[in-house]
Amino acid sequence: MSHKQRRSQQPYIQKINLDNNSKIIRKKPPKFCPDCKETSDCVKLFSNKVNRIEEIVDNFKNLPKKKIDNASKFNAKFTLNNIPCLAA
Repeated sequence: MSHKQRRSQQPYIQKINLDNNSKIIRKKPPKFCPDCKETSDCVKLFSNKVNRIEEIVDNFKNLPKKKIDNASKFNAKFTLNNIPCLAA
């Protein structure tokens, strides 16, 4: 919202009468415009970001777990100077 739009709203005021009744008169806080284009655009953008994050999290937990094939330390094959070797 621009600075001018904020200034047009009346601030929240609480009036206290110091009469014999000592009643407190409260003015209702200003309602924010739900139809404002800027507000609705921000809400849509935020909602889209949250939905995207939820999709990523859901897809992440549904990914298949990778099998880790550990090479045996006692029976490893490797190549040294293009000559196959067997470590035992």
